[in-house]
Amino acid sequence: MFVSTPTATTQIPHDLKFAAYNLNERFVAEFLGLNVETVRGYRKQRRGPQFRKICGRAVRYSLKDLLAFVDAQPIGGGGRRPAA
Repeated sequence: MFVSTPTATTQIPHDLKFAAYNLNERFVAEFLGLNVETVRGYRKQRRGPQFRKICGRAVRYSLKDLLAFVDAQPIGGGGRRPAA
């Protein structure tokens, strides 16, 4: 799925805009390939993506924050192999 940055001439539909800022922890867990309990643990340890608490109770993530979290993760495979 490709999501472009809005400009002065383009508008994001309200329902898409709403969805992009209201991702629940089940969606985040599935997106990251993790268990929901793992996402909750990361949140408590402040290791996971940024989140918001709505009315002090409902936890929500934005797509922007989720993608930023993924982009900030180290990329493997670039190191040298140890000499044999």
